[in-house]
Amino acid sequence: MTRLGYPERILFPATYQAAPKAMTTKTTRTSWDRIALALLIAGQLAYAALLVTYGRFIAHDEIAYKAAGREWGLHGRLVATEEEGVPYWSKEVHCRGIGLPLFPLAFGIWVRLFGFTLRTSVAFDVAISLLLSWVTYAVARTLNRSGPRWPGALAALFVLPLTLHGRPEGLAMILAFVGWILCVRSEKRSAWFIAGILEGLAGATSIAAAFFIGWLVLLRRNRPANVMLWLATAAVTFGSILAYASAVSVGDTLSSITTGAGQASGRSWSMILDGFRYGRTPTPAAIAMLIPIAVAGRRNRNLWLVPLIVQLAIPVLFPREFYYVWIVGPMLLAIDFTLYERTNHRGLLAALGLPVYLLAISRVLISWTVMATLPEDQRLEANLRLVESIIPRTSTVMVYDYWPALGAKYHVFASDAYPGWDRIDYLVLTGNGSGAPGERQHLFYNQEPHVINEYRVVLDRLNRKPFSIGPFHTHSAWGFGPLILQRIRRPGESNESANLPSSCW
Repeated sequence: MTRLGYPERILFPATYQAAPKAMTTKTTRTSWDRIALALLIAGQLAYAALLVTYGRFIAHDEIAYKAAGREWGLHGRLVATEEEGVPYWSKEVHCRGIGLPLFPLAFGIWVRLFGFTLRTSVAFDVAISLLLSWVTYAVARTLNRSGPRWPGALAALFVLPLTLHGRPEGLAMILAFVGWILCVRSEKRSAWFIAGILEGLAGATSIAAAFFIGWLVLLRRNRPANVMLWLATAAVTFGSILAYASAVSVGDTLSSITTGAGQASGRSWSMILDGFRYGRTPTPAAIAMLIPIAVAGRRNRNLWLVPLIVQLAIPVLFPREFYYVWIVGPMLLAIDFTLYERTNHRGLLAALGLPVYLLAISRVLISWTVMATLPEDQRLEANLRLVESIIPRTSTVMVYDYWPALGAKYHVFASDAYPGWDRIDYLVLTGNGSGAPGERQHLFYNQEPHVINEYRVVLDRLNRKPFSIGPFHTHSAWGFGPLILQRIRRPGESNESANLPSSCW
């Protein structure tokens, strides 16, 4: 047997008389490779078509991560005007959005090229997802260069439902994993220097992604070239952060980074439970990825030991940020399918791992099905025309799900902003995530009295029929049917506050 698990008579048929059988095996493997690659491309096209055609509901923290990029792409100002007065950021940061510079700048470039609508915002994340899918394929091929291609193709396909939209980690993972591939595949110092630049750009996108994927390189080889890699990484990361800080405010940017790091590493039970709420997909998916290692990894420790160490370190260091466990996910999926190809216990692996994985992505699959089956009166386009016919363009609007649809046409505030209630003319909310059919989204406890006492309903098209298909159902009634609330003004007072002074401008 060779180290890849193939009998020598298959890899070196000239040495044995059973050459025709070996050639048949090679032909069969090539056929499976072609089928898997075709399946991957078809899956990617279907994934992109589904999301771009039907859209998706807004992701947690998506507004905060993209807001500065939207404003820069549309108006050339690197400020998150939607987030004015957010109470859980420092006073200096609340107009700048959260996170590091590369993700909002990349989104800003996208907005300048394609405009800002729900579909272009979704397409930006789809593009990142597809790139990460192909990077996963490249990771699998790097781990098993002499093996067949179908494990990498299947790993790349399984990545797609797990990609976290609206967040910077996916883009950072692409950059960092490409750097890792260069380090593993090349002995040249120039390749390591380029890898360091890519790791640095990843660090300017998500420090967590660059840090953990960087350890995959550092623990793999202990060479003088590591010094070059990490010097280049540090230079590009801090150079990018300082360049971004000079465009806004050094104090603001550093405060944002330190505040985010402190929140991410928080260890109170309430913070951990809050983090798990947003990690209900990546956490069980990470468990599913550990099953093949436990069942079939005994003879392949060099393949999975370092990634497993890094994976287990993530929830220990960042117990609140459950979605960080996804950072090593593409590599673990590549390892899983490589082990699946090498083992003789494929049926056992599939029986143990696949149900857990399907459970992990069930929320994603249900959300896709919900979007594709929305009744006509709950789709975005018809409701958007109705909203625009009711709300004057010179009004300010507080939104959540409608942020990508209204952000280019109105001065909008996110639902977690506190710009002063005299500056919010209308609220446009949906029932998504409310927990009950016909019930609107909930705001913060100290916002609710203002909404109840100072606003009146002018339109209620909340969905009152929860999604149900077979045994699957949702508690909320999802859709884009809006609840429009108008501020109650004194006689003669205008509901058009878009031109009032802003602390973010």
